[in-house]
Amino acid sequence: ELQSPCNLVCRLLLEKKCHQYRVAVSQLAILAGAAMGKRTFVTDRGGVGVHFDPHVPVERCLTALLPISRFSLAHLPTGAASRVIHGGTTELFLSEGAPRAPAPPQQNARVLYVGRIMRHKGIDVLVEGLPDGIGLDVMGHVYDEEYLALLRRLATDRDVRFVHDATDEELLGAYRGALVTVLPSVYRDAFGGRWEMPELLGNVLLESMACATPVICSDVGGMPEVVEEGISGFVVAPNDPAALGRRISALAGDPSLRIEMGRRARQCVLERFTWERAARSTLAAYREDWSGAE
Repeated sequence: ELQSPCNLVCRLLLEKKCHQYRVAVSQLAILAGAAMGKRTFVTDRGGVGVHFDPHVPVERCLTALLPISRFSLAHLPTGAASRVIHGGTTELFLSEGAPRAPAPPQQNARVLYVGRIMRHKGIDVLVEGLPDGIGLDVMGHVYDEEYLALLRRLATDRDVRFVHDATDEELLGAYRGALVTVLPSVYRDAFGGRWEMPELLGNVLLESMACATPVICSDVGGMPEVVEEGISGFVVAPNDPAALGRRISALAGDPSLRIEMGRRARQCVLERFTWERAARSTLAAYREDWSGAE
């Protein structure tokens, strides 16, 4: 349901939090909150629109910033107190469900990509780096038809399937049955575009890890804060198809490595990346005395 800017500002004020910093409605809420003596927090999601920075020092009116990653914090104003509170994944992926299937033989192995079909996601790098004899499932809604056309051209004569309407149950099954989930996001896309904040955290990685499926990500954004190199998955340089291919082949050729990485990945999520943990940390921040904090 659409809400008027006035109603949205009032709602943000009552909840004492804003989910984007560099958009006018959030900055109006921050300024109004300060005028009314309310404590106001920001948990930024990377959105950018019309806003008042740097002409108005909005950050001086904040109680604190609560970004979802250290990478996110680095792109927020430095004049406010802050604490990183990583996000989490949902119970759908944390549920035990069916036991993990044995690692498939290499000739039946499939790599999984989940996410929007957009240029900064680097899916073209993954398609180009896909080793022979290994398939790829690309699951996600299309936001860029030109980019999808490029991906389809690159996928010619390769075992690549595109799925744009998967249900939650199908997605869960895809995670649990995949050899590895790959999120190969980039700062520089295939068309020469630049992306300053391609991945603030990488929720897809958490979903896959919760399903005990190891992950590979590029060294981009907040993703290295999620993936422990060589423990829960691999971190590779962005725009490097060969590096992706080597890591995929390593997992395909070593079932015990895949299973152990998946086990560690799930344990990492249970310990560090649940929404219960994030909610408790956020509520504690709301109650804290931030006066004098830097």
